[in-house]
Amino acid sequence: MERFIRTLNEALHNRIDNERDKHNIPCTDYICAIMLTYNNELKHYSHGFTPADAAKRENSMDAIMNLEMKAKKNKKYANLNVNDTVRINKKKETIDKERKGV
Repeated sequence: MERFIRTLNEALHNRIDNERDKHNIPCTDYICAIMLTYNNELKHYSHGFTPADAAKRENSMDAIMNLEMKAKKNKKYANLNVNDTVRINKKKETIDKERKGV
């Protein structure tokens, strides 16, 4: 769900940025067009279908198989020794934003 929200947010900001000088349209007017594009035109990396196509009965097994094939299972980590250089992934703080205003 979080990925969907980020995708929706990015699409909304892109539309607003591209149309800002042309029209004074409220951002809520873009949501319907963005959702139609998302559901019917954007293929998802994880299963290779648009949401509308993935929901069709004839594609459901292919979508499930694609998800299973791309699922990461039994992740293996390298052995570490004292003084090895490692990368630390930090979780984003709740107050951090994806997009910062200018």
